[in-house]
Amino acid sequence: MDDLALILFDVDGTLVDSQSEILAAMHDAFAAIAQPVPNRDAILSTVGLSLEQAMLHLLPSECDAHTISAAVSAYKHSYRK
Repeated sequence: MDDLALILFDVDGTLVDSQSEILAAMHDAFAAIAQPVPNRDAILSTVGLSLEQAMLHLLPSECDAHTISAAVSAYKHSYRK
C-alpha cells in the first residue's frame, strides 16, 4: 500500500444524487438547439451512456452531427454552471 498514489470514490447515486443536475442540463441543452425536451424517464434512461450516445438516443433521428455536437456542448456548459 505504500505505492498507492490516488484513491477515487464514486459517490454519485449513493452520497450525491445528480439526477436533478442532469435533468436541468438536458433541458438547457435541448432548449439551446431548439428541440423539444424529452421526458424525465427518457433522459434518465440514458445515464451511463456517453453524452454523444445519449443525444443520439434522445434526439430525433433526422438531427445531424452538428446538432448532436451542439447539444453535447450545451449540456457540458450547463452542467458546469
